[in-house]
Amino acid sequence: MSRFKAGETSKGVLAKKAAITESLYKKAKLIKAIKKEDDIYPTLVVKRNSIALIHVLHWKDDELGVISCAYNTAHENYNEVPLKALLDSIDIANNNLENEQLGEKDSTNEKSALFSQEDVKLLISENDELRNALAEVYRAYIQTLDNIKEDTVVKEVLQSLLRNQALVLGNQRIWKIK
Repeated sequence: MSRFKAGETSKGVLAKKAAITESLYKKAKLIKAIKKEDDIYPTLVVKRNSIALIHVLHWKDDELGVISCAYNTAHENYNEVPLKALLDSIDIANNNLENEQLGEKDSTNEKSALFSQEDVKLLISENDELRNALAEVYRAYIQTLDNIKEDTVVKEVLQSLLRNQALVLGNQRIWKIK
């Protein structure tokens, strides 16, 4: 005879469902508290400075008291309210992180505003001139290397011809070649 009647759920399964629901609420509370990148918990996986739902659902940290759960479990009817709270907190945290990044970009834009458009155009034109001059120097260098290789080959051929001529003329003319 079975321990449970048809349609009856064990206490362990009910306790696990309650723990997952409580964990979703706790995750929502913890994520909502994230204001900047330093506030992100080390056990939470964050890619490209954005918090994703799937990473949050798989997030597990014994110290914080959060457990992982499957995507389908989080989308069950009994988890509808905590899931909505979790999604809202993720949106808030992502907006906070995005605003922090925009703040950093604004501060760098203020630094670049120190240079006028004329200065920037002048630097760009000087950069182009330097690039062209470098290309010319490189071309001259390669041409010089080719000339040296060619001169070396010609020199070796001439030396070989002179040696052959010395052998043909005999030992009497060797002193003139040296």
